[in-house]
Amino acid sequence: MSFFADPRVWQASLAFAVSALFATLLLPLASRLAFATGAVDKPGGRRLHKAPVPRLGGVAVVSATLLACALGGVGAWVLGEPTDLLTAPHTRATVLGAVMIFALGLMDDLRGVSPRIKLLVQAVAAVLVVRSGIEVNGIVFARGLPVVNVHALAPYIAVCWIVVITNAVNLVDGIDGLASVCAIVALATMVVSGLLLHQPSAFLFVAAMLGALVAFVRKNWHPASIFLGDSGSMTIGFLLGVRAIPSATDSSGIIYALVPLAAFCYPLADTLVSVARRWLRGHSFSRADGRHIHHQLVAIGIPVSGAAGLLSLLAAGLSAAALLVSFAPPRMTVALAVGSCLLVSALALYGILRLEYSEFIAFGRAVYSAVTRGHRIVRERIRI
Repeated sequence: MSFFADPRVWQASLAFAVSALFATLLLPLASRLAFATGAVDKPGGRRLHKAPVPRLGGVAVVSATLLACALGGVGAWVLGEPTDLLTAPHTRATVLGAVMIFALGLMDDLRGVSPRIKLLVQAVAAVLVVRSGIEVNGIVFARGLPVVNVHALAPYIAVCWIVVITNAVNLVDGIDGLASVCAIVALATMVVSGLLLHQPSAFLFVAAMLGALVAFVRKNWHPASIFLGDSGSMTIGFLLGVRAIPSATDSSGIIYALVPLAAFCYPLADTLVSVARRWLRGHSFSRADGRHIHHQLVAIGIPVSGAAGLLSLLAAGLSAAALLVSFAPPRMTVALAVGSCLLVSALALYGILRLEYSEFIAFGRAVYSAVTRGHRIVRERIRI
């Protein structure tokens, strides 16, 4: 059966269009609801916008995604066509977990929720999904490389992964359009990976979320007229974290780990930088600030839309590189991997210096001083 003759492709295409239409219709309603309930981001502090902006865009995005999936699944069932969404064993757990995260985020948007409660609910939702049927037997970084057996640890790794991605996507929702475009890049990476591994898992769901996000990003690009809010960014992060695992896993349960890591390269990098900065300063990890990578890009003079576009292009490029490294012929894997590592290392070093992260510069100087001082002490002792 050819790609375009596969009924799942047509179901996914229809889900994309229906979801985009639903999101377009629901966004004005979500905006009015935000103003009515006070879920509005006002200018000031670390916020970059100059007028009040409603932050319940996630209500429209999540609702459109679930509605399109439900209609697509029911339609496929009526017509007797196969649909991954209805047959996947963990569908109910995924939907239940997403509803839990959505309710948590909505409560945070309206009244605020403590970080500990957030982490607890996220962990419970992740455990529900993992226990319902996500199976990983081993990890590999590219074809031809040795497989690391992680069958016993896989459930714990999967829970941690889902919780981390849930919060990482939430953290990068700091400037107009960035979180939604990063999510679109991640979804596109999942589609390509699923096709290469002959695992077109839940095409209907991925297409529905893509449609909703494409419709949303038109209103969220700078200057944004609506934000995702925690209800949107956390739920999208949760669903992306869940779907990233099967989309990069082959039929034998081996996951190509480089693919999901690259699909979320910017959210993960920004989260790592934020945690390291706060640890070096002795601040709480949950403490909010305006020194994320995207904030620093704006601070050095890059326009908001330019910063979001630059980071999105970087994420797309690294995702493409990861797909090449993971699925290239074994004779090319080493060369591609070395080249990619050198490029990423150079970008990281340049970024630390250019974005003026004083914490890392001070840390580097302290390590250098400790090494040179230790070397001098050793030489003096040898002379003695």
